[in-house]
Amino acid sequence: TAIVTMVAELANATAAAEAESDATLIAELARSPDPDDPDLLQNRPLAQQALVIGAGVFANGLLAWSILLASIASTGISVTDFRAEPAVVAVTHASVAEAAGVRPGDLIVAIGGEALPTPAEAGIDSALVTIRERVARRQPITVEVLRGAAPPI
Repeated sequence: TAIVTMVAELANATAAAEAESDATLIAELARSPDPDDPDLLQNRPLAQQALVIGAGVFANGLLAWSILLASIASTGISVTDFRAEPAVVAVTHASVAEAAGVRPGDLIVAIGGEALPTPAEAGIDSALVTIRERVARRQPITVEVLRGAAPPI
């Protein structure tokens, strides 16, 4: 019972200390600042007030511009023409695809001798999985393209 009494006393002391610190904090927050304080923005010269407000507007504009550029940079190449087969949008210079003769606008119709499923069946995801698996195993990838079926994007 002595331990129970000590725990109860400790809990009461802790609650009293928390209530006192809460009351002190509320009293400090309730105090209004001195209206003649020279550090208040309203007591600064008009030019300094305009500078502070303008800096805030500039910072918001800079943040919005940065977010816009980041979203544009992360979207990749935009393609608005829908096709059932994946189309080659661009070919990297001096790449294996360029050496094989793949060109922008080619439609990929088969990978590894297997026709690609339609978007309703499995979509492009299965083709990407096949490519990733073969690249991971360092196996060659045979890609059948249809040239001239679509204008270059």
